Amino acid sequence: SITLRVTAPDASVLYEGVPTEMRFTASQYGLYFVDYLLADASGETATRRFLVSVLDREPPQFTLSGISSRAEIGEAVTLPVPNVTDNLDVECGGYIVIRNVKTYISEVIYTAEAGSWSEYRHTFEAAGDYEIIYVVSDAAGNTAVASADIRAE
Repeated sequence: SITLRVTAPDASVLYEGVPTEMRFTASQYGLYFVDYLLADASGETATRRFLVSVLDREPPQFTLSGISSRAEIGEAVTLPVPNVTDNLDVECGGYIVIRNVKTYISEVIYTAEAGSWSEYRHTFEAAGDYEIIYVVSDAAGNTAVASADIRAE
């Protein structure tokens, strides 16, 4: 006899039964196991396993709003939480970099673990043009980047 078993990445069995023309929808990212279980009349058994890898290659999407284009030296500016969506509806993490446009000196000023974004207040200590760069990553490592320019006077 031959039995077909298809197991999803979360270990749930999607199908187990007589192999026929079978189709399944890969609704999760990760590794699916397709096993053919063979048994003969004398009780000898064998298993043939095939792996199907479903990868998440879609980066998260996000928008920024509420970043002022001007800042006063010595006063704190609030950098907002990005509005992030991911194709898997998972929480995304990331970081914020500030880059001096003239000197190209960059500094990571804020880091967020997945799902822990919060407003960040930054104080500009020197006049100049700056780029605020948000980098957002999902659990699969897909990354999206957006930036805003601020002039500190």
